[in-house]
Parts: sequence; C-alpha cells; structure tokens
Amino acid sequence: MAITLLPDGQNLVQSAFAKESQGYRQIYSFGTTAQCSTYLRQLAGGLADQLQSRKQDYRAKVVANIQQYIKEHVTRKLNLGEVALLFGFSQNYLSSLFSKYSGCSFVEYTTNAKIAAAKEMMAKGDYKIYEVADTLGFESSFYFSKVFKKVEGISPRQYLQHLQRKRS
Repeated sequence: MAITLLPDGQNLVQSAFAKESQGYRQIYSFGTTAQCSTYLRQLAGGLADQLQSRKQDYRAKVVANIQQYIKEHVTRKLNLGEVALLFGFSQNYLSSLFSKYSGCSFVEYTTNAKIAAAKEMMAKGDYKIYEVADTLGFESSFYFSKVFKKVEGISPRQYLQHLQRKRS
C-alpha cells in the first residue's frame, strides 16, 4: 500500500487493523466479495479519517508555530507576506489557515501580541510611551496610542496611570 510510504504509515495501517483479531487475514474469512468489499470500504474510510485528523493536527501545529514566531519577534514589523514566505505558504493560504485555527486574523493576532508586550513593558515602569512604541515597531507613538486604545479601551497614558494607582 502506498500509505506505508508515509513517515509513520506502517503504524497507521497497523492501528487500522488493530481492532481485528486476525488483522488483515480477516479478509480471507469473508464468504462473498460483497462482504469483502464492504470491509475494505470501511477500512479505507477509517484510514481516510485518520489521515484527515493528522492533517488537522499538522495545520494546528503550523499555526501554533507561527504564533510562537510572532511572540518571539514582536519587536519587528511583521507582515503576512514575510511570514508566509518564511513558513513556505502563499499569503492567501496562510491567511485562511491562520484565521481558521486561531480564531482571528494574522493582523489581529500580531496587534494583540504587540499590545500585550507593550503592557508588560509599561508594567516594568522603565519605559516612556514613545520608547515602547519604537521598540515594538510602531510607526509613531501617535499610531501606537491609537492602536492601544482600540484594543484596550484606554490610552497608554491612562494605562500607566492605572498601574501607578495600583502600586500606591
């Protein structure tokens, strides 16, 4: 079978026959070709389900790897095209895949990761707003403030004031 050429195809086939007491020899016990045909269709369906499940797992793992990459490179100006090229996908496919498995768009996820990093930086108290904006790759502190307010509902300055009140 061609499926055994997959990296763990042998295990896949063995697991498909594991439920059968006689393994693949079960085929020889059928009295009619119709019984044999039905059995083989069920077996093929089971294998197809397992392959589909592995495909889903692979896609979810790819998105998790991309999310990790975004978190690790949050200080860079990331764009979908660059990340798609890095991971070997087209922009359209990666956009669709990312949205499906993360529940938000690439841009939303990247923005939220940058804002989370900004909040961490501001919580440390060592950074001014323009330094946070610059460190995280925003075009300007004005644009950073606009994005921060859109995501958090308050401006970075208000967030800093909130942190100061919590500390005192």
